[in-house]
Amino acid sequence: MFFFTTFIYTQPRSEDYLRVGAELCFFSYTQFVHHSPYTKSTISPPNNFDSYVREKLHWGGSKDRLASGISDILLYGAFVGAIPLSSLYLKNHEILLINLEILSINGLITNIVKNMTQRQRPYSFYSKKDDEDSYKSFFSGHTSTAFAIGTSTAKMLTNYSDIDKKIVWISALGLASATGYFRIAADKHYFSDVFVGAIVGSLIGNTMFDKLTRKYKKMSLLGARTPNLYYNSQGIRLSIAL
Repeated sequence: MFFFTTFIYTQPRSEDYLRVGAELCFFSYTQFVHHSPYTKSTISPPNNFDSYVREKLHWGGSKDRLASGISDILLYGAFVGAIPLSSLYLKNHEILLINLEILSINGLITNIVKNMTQRQRPYSFYSKKDDEDSYKSFFSGHTSTAFAIGTSTAKMLTNYSDIDKKIVWISALGLASATGYFRIAADKHYFSDVFVGAIVGSLIGNTMFDKLTRKYKKMSLLGARTPNLYYNSQGIRLSIAL
């Protein structure tokens, strides 16, 4: 909130900054502050398909922490880190707002579903270990966030930059899929958690990107009313595209 209020009076559409700031606050509260009491879930034991995939992909033993660490690096480094970098690369602050809003909306939906379903995580079911995160398996927040931000960032780069579309989409979806894989390898999620997270994240990233770019249609990058100054022998002329 401090970040947004710092710039609120020097930027247009202050209500957009307030809205995104509020959404980030609500998301942060559900992510880092609020923890619903964990109880034994009615969605266990896992189905045969999830159990089979876990047996094939789970690294096991001390490697769980390594797989979890890699998934964190992919999420926070590649995807969350891409939020400010994409704005800087495309030289437009509305791009930052769009991805922050997508991050917040996806996170809120994911956390609400997690707290409602309270599905037991694989490591908790098989090792009988209970902690505050034991019943937040469905669906994968790492995966939904990776696909949401990956999809929106890929659409930004393909629409507003000269980078090859195939490279952009293969990189974005490949890294997002790898994030989901490492969540299974770390015994944090079942395949169905990751699959649903990928679908939900992709839908949110795609839908909200289209909706928000239409909302910000006045911005310079997306065909805004950008004032242009022209100078010739007859003087200076100001042109505004309507």
